Amino acid sequence: MSSRWATTTRAVRRPGFDAVDAGPLKNARYLEPLSLLNIHLGRVLGHGTRIGFSWVHAEATG
Repeated sequence: MSSRWATTTRAVRRPGFDAVDAGPLKNARYLEPLSLLNIHLGRVLGHGTRIGFSWVHAEATG
């Protein structure tokens, strides 16, 4: 674990979020559309600013 990852993880977990490693920086291109969807849901469709995504960690089966 790099010191940057450790520092980022501490900063993300401090307010109660879970840090998830999304891989290399090039994967950020997959995250940006999620932020646009979140803005659309909150502002355009009226769900407000206190919404967000939650990743569900399902247990592996058989």
